[in-house]
Amino acid sequence: MVFIKPCEINTDKCSAAFEALEGEKKIGTCCLLIKDNTADIFYSELLTDDVSIGEGLFRSAYNYAANKGIYMGSCSAENAQPIIKRMNFELHDGLYINDIPSLLMGSCCEFDK
Repeated sequence: MVFIKPCEINTDKCSAAFEALEGEKKIGTCCLLIKDNTADIFYSELLTDDVSIGEGLFRSAYNYAANKGIYMGSCSAENAQPIIKRMNFELHDGLYINDIPSLLMGSCCEFDK
């Protein structure tokens, strides 16, 4: 079973980090910065081929931001393309962004892992 562990950081460079754990083994991480009413995932690392783990990390991060009253979410993490493809991001001026309710919606399509 995979557990997503949040860690509130609250600095100017990072608001919170999220770790995906399978037992004691870390299998993924993402870092979130809340700034100017937008929650940006600026770092993502997936240590497994299962992209759904990354999606779970992103959903946890955006849910955290939504609970703080943030409405918009973005992803500037360089290596997150497989996760971005699974979620409802829109590309605007080189940045993947959308409102958090849309990002948290499920998808009805099959995706590659």
